[in-house]
Amino acid sequence: MQIHGWGNYPKIDAEILEPTSLTRCANELQTSPLIARGMGRSYGDSANAKHVLQTTHLDHYLHFDSKQGNLTCEAGMTLKELLKLIIPKGWFCRSRLVLVSSL
Repeated sequence: MQIHGWGNYPKIDAEILEPTSLTRCANELQTSPLIARGMGRSYGDSANAKHVLQTTHLDHYLHFDSKQGNLTCEAGMTLKELLKLIIPKGWFCRSRLVLVSSL
């Protein structure tokens, strides 16, 4: 599959691995060197490689401590979804168009 960042350059051919669980993700990490990729919105080539771990299916929150504001979630959770969770509890984050793994 051909991938690129938000700037649409450079474009490279890559093998995309798309685990749907943390267990599958851990298994993929043991098979070959790769780089994690979120929504592909980096302006450069920071997530372009021959072997890519696509994190968009790893999009669940695992725990949120609303008193301390500590959130544990998977790397593919978007900040849009994070905001839906935390704003009603009195917390806020500035951007909504990137993945947690991009921070």
